[in-house]
Amino acid sequence: MATNISDFAIGILLSMSSGVYIHIAAKECMPVVDRMAKTNQDRLVAFVAFALGAIPIGLVLMDHQHC
Repeated sequence: MATNISDFAIGILLSMSSGVYIHIAAKECMPVVDRMAKTNQDRLVAFVAFALGAIPIGLVLMDHQHC
């Protein structure tokens, strides 16, 4: 059976699912990048690349009709 889901519930589900992606990036991907980085400049480039990927996702979710 299908049921109506409120916009508030959809917003919560969207924010929780985006948290999963941030958790995966922070716990699984960034340690590998950190091991491969030889200099602080490499670490800075990796952090900026992560931020350039995460910021647009956050901006889209801020204007989403469910949030």
